[in-house]
Amino acid sequence: MSKTMRNIICYGLLIILSIAAIVAGPEVGSPIEAYGFWSAIPVLFIFTFIIITTRTIEGFLWATVLACVIKYKGLFFQGTMDEIQLTFQDPDSIWLFLIFALAGVLFMILNKSGAGTFFARAMAKFAKSAKVSLLFTWILPTPLCIDDYMSMLTVGACMSPVNDEFKVPREMTAYVVRSAGAPPACFLPIGAWAIFVASLLEANGMAETGAGVATYLTKVMPFLFFPMAGMLVSLLVILGVIPKFGRMKKAFERVEAGGPVSPVVEGEEVGVEEATEPRPGVNLIHFLVPIVLIFLFAFFVFDLEMLYSMTAGISVTLIFYVATKVFSIMDAISAVYEGFNYMCEMLVMLIFGFSLCRLVSELGFTEYVVGLAESVVTPALFPVIIFLVFAISEFFVSFNYTLYMIAMPIVIALAEALGANPYVGIAALVSAGVWGYLACFSADGGILVSGACSLSLYEENMAQIPYMVIALVLAALGYLVAGLVM
Repeated sequence: MSKTMRNIICYGLLIILSIAAIVAGPEVGSPIEAYGFWSAIPVLFIFTFIIITTRTIEGFLWATVLACVIKYKGLFFQGTMDEIQLTFQDPDSIWLFLIFALAGVLFMILNKSGAGTFFARAMAKFAKSAKVSLLFTWILPTPLCIDDYMSMLTVGACMSPVNDEFKVPREMTAYVVRSAGAPPACFLPIGAWAIFVASLLEANGMAETGAGVATYLTKVMPFLFFPMAGMLVSLLVILGVIPKFGRMKKAFERVEAGGPVSPVVEGEEVGVEEATEPRPGVNLIHFLVPIVLIFLFAFFVFDLEMLYSMTAGISVTLIFYVATKVFSIMDAISAVYEGFNYMCEMLVMLIFGFSLCRLVSELGFTEYVVGLAESVVTPALFPVIIFLVFAISEFFVSFNYTLYMIAMPIVIALAEALGANPYVGIAALVSAGVWGYLACFSADGGILVSGACSLSLYEENMAQIPYMVIALVLAALGYLVAGLVM
């Protein structure tokens, strides 16, 4: 199918759905119960648009506009502008924007100085084969799991050049980084996901005040089947137990035939640059300093607040680079604004992504999905249905932490009504959120990894999705057994 025909199909669908929403959709200001399936239309549209056109940013943009058409009808233009302003006014959104921008600065510091290249070459001395190099890529996110954004950015940026040396396609590097990025943060008490869910357990009366982490580790974590399966599957792919197939197989065939490590999209190679040579005086210390500083500030100064920790760590790193004559003062300033610029495209995606998530939430998407599940839920099927229902919703649009805040009270109430184990249900919900983070085409985790690995977001997702589905099936079987046994 030609590019023009794909555009005609998608934009024709957008026009038809918009007209239908204006003519037949619920009136402006209707309660969320009135929207029902309408709340799912923007979610289905973005998935369809990205798959057909391969253009991610446009998918975000037009799905957001479509959601505004459904909510505001003829006043959708004003509504879209209002929703974008609300995104900029949301403290959580601003926090994430700043984290992404700082991640870009960290990447640019390591890149411009050549410290990332130095680290990659040092690692390459130990990585004697593609398999060993990929195992390093799989292991490294765990010690950095205090913040999955930072771990995926650091590992992706630093290990991509190492894996390139062994002719590993960027699709494989991105898959390993993404599949091993968030799960460790679910399993260790210092992990961001573990801390967040533990706080929600306390807020929802499922743990005593101050005992959220202990409750999470003992009653929820043993049932986190998808994070376990996700890491296991990627390990088995690295070891060759699970064969390469689909786009991943084609990616390896491309490289083995002498092609580029990054895929060619519409005749152009995507995002592959020559490794920056280390500047005079650069050594392993220059790579370790920013990472160590960020962790020291996080643990001992800012009580695990990553925004403050990254800002302080990067600031001191720049001073250190200038003091050791790796950077001039102008080099340091340049690294900051070039790092911000590097993340601009991803920040645009986040703006529309957050706007879309809030809109479909206000239209009652989560309540609609839960309502569909309630009619078929039994105590034995409770965990697997919770997992699959929210896995489906998260695949189309990833709410991540927002999902937990919205859906955890619903899961707890449903478990109590059925007499089911609420902690297994909460674990299924957490697993569904991790699945969305790792598999959703529009998830912020995928956006970060594609940037760190200099890879098209579309190609990244298409190559990894079969393996994520394998992990999904394994997790679903785990929840089915847990429901029947417990």
